[in-house]
Amino acid sequence: MAFLDNFKGKQYKSEVEKLQAEVNRLNSLLTPQMRDVSNMQMVIGNLQNQIAGLNNEIAQRKQYIAGQNQQVNNLNYQIATLNNTINAKNAEIFKLDEEIQMQDFGIYRPRFAFATSSAYKEKLSNLREQQKFMIKQGQAVTGYTNWTVNGNLKQGQKMVKDMQKLLLCAFNSECDELVDKVKYNNTDLLNKRNEIVSQLSGIDKSLKDIYYRETNNRAGYVYVISNIGSFGENVYKIGMTRRLEPMDRVDELGDASVPFNFDVHAMIFSNDAPALEAALHRAFENRKVNMVNTRREFFNVTLDEIEAEVKKNHDKTIEFTRYAPAEQYRESLKIKETYSNINK
Repeated sequence: MAFLDNFKGKQYKSEVEKLQAEVNRLNSLLTPQMRDVSNMQMVIGNLQNQIAGLNNEIAQRKQYIAGQNQQVNNLNYQIATLNNTINAKNAEIFKLDEEIQMQDFGIYRPRFAFATSSAYKEKLSNLREQQKFMIKQGQAVTGYTNWTVNGNLKQGQKMVKDMQKLLLCAFNSECDELVDKVKYNNTDLLNKRNEIVSQLSGIDKSLKDIYYRETNNRAGYVYVISNIGSFGENVYKIGMTRRLEPMDRVDELGDASVPFNFDVHAMIFSNDAPALEAALHRAFENRKVNMVNTRREFFNVTLDEIEAEVKKNHDKTIEFTRYAPAEQYRESLKIKETYSNINK
C-alpha cells in the first residue's frame, strides 16, 4: 500500500508539473491587453458577487421593514380604535354629566306609564330639551340676580343659584307628578299647571320684594288703624312695619291684649317709612293719648287731620277708609241691647 501511495503521489506530481508547464506556456502566449481583460473579468466577477450580496441584504432589509410597517399599521389601527372608543365614552360621560347637572334642577329622564305613544314620547323629549336649553341659558328662572349677602357679591350669586335650583326642583317635581297621573279622560291638568305658574309668579314677586327691602332698608308701610271698641272714637294708632305682609302686624296688634280687632284706615307704602312716621308723630306730638311713654303711638285726632298731614308729607293721592266696621264691637253692642231688653 505504501508503494502504491508513493507511486500515485509521484504520478500526481508529474501531472501537476505538466499542467503548470501548460499554464506557463499559455500565459506566455497572452498579450498584456489579454492579461488586463482577464484581471478586469476577475474584478467584475468579484464586484458582481458583492452586488449580489448587497442585493440579498437589501431584500432581507426590505422584508424586515415591510414587517415593521405592518406592525406599525396594526398599532395605528389599534390606536384609531381606542380613540373612537375614548370619544364614544367621553360623549357618554358628557351626556351623563349633563343629566346629573339637570337632576340638580329636578329634571329626570321621564318614565311615565302613559308614554307609550310615540307622539307623547316625542313631545316630552322636545320639552325636556327646551328645559335644558333654558337652564343653560339662565332663562328658566327670571328675577333680580345681582344680590349681595353681607355685601359679598359671590355669596349673593350662590344664594341666587341655590334659590333657582330650589324653585326648578319644586316646579319639575310637581309637573312630573301631574304628568304621571295623566289619563285620556283627565282634563284638569291645565288648571293645575296654571295654578303652579301663579304660585311661582308669587314666589318671584316675594323674592323681588325681599331684595327691594334688603337694598332699601327704610322702605316699609305706615299704617293708620283704629279700635273703637277698645279706645273709642277719634283715637288712632299711627305706626310703621317693614313686613312683606303688613296686615300680619295689624293682626298681631289685635291679639288677646285688646278686646277687639283693629280696623285699617290707611296702609301707606313709602321708600322712607321711618321719616313719614316721624313726621306724623311730630305733627300730633301734643295729641298723644299717653304723654309719658313715647312708644305708645295712639293719638286723639280726627282722620281728616291725619289725611292732611300724610298728603303734606307724602302723596296727595293716598285714599283713606272713613268707616270703621268694628264688626265684633258693634255685634257685641246689639247682643248687650238684646239682653237689656229681655231684663226689662
